[in-house]
Amino acid sequence: MGFMKESKAAGVTSDAQRAIDEGHKVFVVQLRAPMMMTASLTRQVPGFAEVMESVEGLGWVLDKSTFVIHNNNATAYLIYRR
Repeated sequence: MGFMKESKAAGVTSDAQRAIDEGHKVFVVQLRAPMMMTASLTRQVPGFAEVMESVEGLGWVLDKSTFVIHNNNATAYLIYRR
């Protein structure tokens, strides 16, 4: 895993653990990624899988997600529940 991916995942994992420690039952993650036009309509988003795996590793379960595109940047909102 690259340094940026590790750093992003570590930060979110820390936030997810703090939410557990504070007794929250819902945890929301906001992730951003630049949009790139490719010949295919699908591509891997760097760092997203690592973040999701680290949060799920703490016992959170992805409940809902939504994506917003603004100024050629995609923002994902991931809603986890315990």
